Amino acid sequence: MSREEENMATKRAEPKGKAKAVPAEATTTPDKRRSFGNRGWLAVEVDKVLRKTPDATVPVGEIVKQVKNSAGEHPSTGAVAACIRRWGDQGYCKVKTNRPLSFNGYMAKWKASDLDSFLESQKKARAKTRAAAKANA
Repeated sequence: MSREEENMATKRAEPKGKAKAVPAEATTTPDKRRSFGNRGWLAVEVDKVLRKTPDATVPVGEIVKQVKNSAGEHPSTGAVAACIRRWGDQGYCKVKTNRPLSFNGYMAKWKASDLDSFLESQKKARAKTRAAAKANA
C-alpha cells in the first residue's frame, strides 16, 4: 500500500471545516417532563377554585392565576382549558365556549356534590359500558 493510499483513509474520516462545539446540556441525558404534582392534581386544584364561586362565570385565565403547584408555578392555560372543556362534555359543569373560554357554573346534579363523586360516577358508567360491550361481543 502506498503512502498516498494510507493517508486517504484518514483524510476521509476527518471532518471538513471547524469542529462545532457541543453544548453542555446536549451531553447530559435529558430529564423527563416537568412534574407539577401527582396524577389529577390540576383537576382537584381547579375544582377548589371554582367551588368558591359555583355560579359565577370564571375565565380560564383567572383560574390559571389562582392555581399553583408546590414550586409556585402556574399551569398552562391550555391544560386548565382542557380540564374545563372535558368537564363540560361530561356534564359536570356549564362552559362558555366563545372567547374567552370560561366556567359558567356547575350542573344542578353536581352543584351540591364534589369532584370525587363525579369521578366515581364516571368510572361506574365506563365499567357499565365495558360490561355491556363484552356481553354483546
